[in-house]
Amino acid sequence: MAQFTAADFRLLLDQTCSLPHVVPPALALLSHEPWIGADAYAGDLLNAVLGVRGEGQT
Repeated sequence: MAQFTAADFRLLLDQTCSLPHVVPPALALLSHEPWIGADAYAGDLLNAVLGVRGEGQT
């Protein structure tokens, strides 16, 4: 995961793949640049993180 880009994290978040492993490094990336653009628009990684639902949420 050390070589993952913002676009990689956004894709995994959108597909809800391995969230316990994806969210922490995505948050670390966002802590340095909150409005980083993954591949669609400025802030799309932040939007993807904010869209993550916890277990049991619908």
